[in-house]
Amino acid sequence: MSTLRNLTPSILLISLLLPLQLFDAAVAKESKKGAKKPDQAAARALKKKIEEGKTLYRLNGCADCHSINNKGCKSGVPLDGLSKTRSLEFIKEHLKDPEEHVKKNAAAYENSPNMMPDMNLSSEEIGSISQYLHS
Repeated sequence: MSTLRNLTPSILLISLLLPLQLFDAAVAKESKKGAKKPDQAAARALKKKIEEGKTLYRLNGCADCHSINNKGCKSGVPLDGLSKTRSLEFIKEHLKDPEEHVKKNAAAYENSPNMMPDMNLSSEEIGSISQYLHS
């Protein structure tokens, strides 16, 4: 009987702590799941923006002058691998005002004159096309 009395506090303590540990583990697991959701949502939003950019690239006739993966015209600068040489912001600024951008960044354009017309794109369209070109 004395052994049982000695074990009773231990059993009681374990029976109280075990559910708490299980609860903490469950909360930690859910927290990790919740942490992934914003990343997944951001990835989906970026993918959607890139798809919109691809559509706008086509609808605005960008391929009439430019090529990507040897598809499109070659009279303009090829846009393959643009993310390796230009920042997203650089692309946005160029689409916003090509003439002014070339003047400000003459060295980046090897002092070539601007040939691209102002496409009168909205900020949203510029963002989408830029994401597509930078992807």
